[in-house]
Amino acid sequence: MTLNEIELAVYRRLNYADAPGSDVTTRIRQWLNIWHQRILAMPGFQGLRDTTFSFASVANQTQYALPQALTRIAKIYEQTSPRVLRLEQWSWIRDYDPQLVSTGVPEAYAQVSLREVGAQPATTGVWVVSTSAADVTQTATIEGIRTGGYRSGPVTATLSGTTRVALGTYTDYVELDKAFISATAAGVVSFYDAAVAGNELARISIGQTMARYQWIQLWPTPTDALTYYVDGQRVLEDMSQSTDQPMLPFEFHWLLVEAGCFEEWLRKADARAATAKQHLDDGIKSLRHWQWSLPDYQPQNLEQGDRPSRLGGMYPSWWLR
Repeated sequence: MTLNEIELAVYRRLNYADAPGSDVTTRIRQWLNIWHQRILAMPGFQGLRDTTFSFASVANQTQYALPQALTRIAKIYEQTSPRVLRLEQWSWIRDYDPQLVSTGVPEAYAQVSLREVGAQPATTGVWVVSTSAADVTQTATIEGIRTGGYRSGPVTATLSGTTRVALGTYTDYVELDKAFISATAAGVVSFYDAAVAGNELARISIGQTMARYQWIQLWPTPTDALTYYVDGQRVLEDMSQSTDQPMLPFEFHWLLVEAGCFEEWLRKADARAATAKQHLDDGIKSLRHWQWSLPDYQPQNLEQGDRPSRLGGMYPSWWLR
């Protein structure tokens, strides 16, 4: 079912017209998106959002911003060694190698933070630009930390379409932690650390007002460029187009119809809310069974076969015995 078909089903079940007032349509769509997020965030439904992204290491670079479309890391690996990186705390790297003198092929990673930029600026300032000449009213804002640990405070500039605009005059940023625009843009908005060319610091997609990147640190410090693959969960965008479809099996799109009706009846203190909630809960249980109880699944206590070693090629074969 498309978003439009789900909304029509909700309207008709609630005895609304097929095109009710904007207050109703806005409210119903908001609840459909909330429940879509809510269901897919429940334990057991991770597989519905699983995906794989990649990034390349750079010699002597320790920290990396992962793709925006990734919201949760499950596993990071590379296929040259091959090697699966183990997860460590950032504090472990600090305790074990505070000077970051260890170099080689990384064997561990630590999650650092969520940031609104995917790179930090050089000491040349920050500029903002859109890919659409129509974007001339939005205000771009950055905030960060300057040399000495001083906060920059909000630094703003109005977009000028496809012409880069400088954000303030500071050139001593140590770290940017915010980069956003006041309203969605017709084009893709990017922040750079140069008036021409330079490094892209953040990219805000059409329909968004900010970006978000998961940063990680690799250890030991890479000495070569290798391609790393990240298994994880993708970001779940709100359904906004009438042709959008939920990231649920087709057989369970009806859950969102129940959810929309439940919230509207609950708002009106209608007794039918309890029935809709029971149908919704039963449907979620059925979806979990659908997701986990596959016909070919045969649980057993026996070993599932040999797994490749994670120790790397430098270990002799007798070590693995």
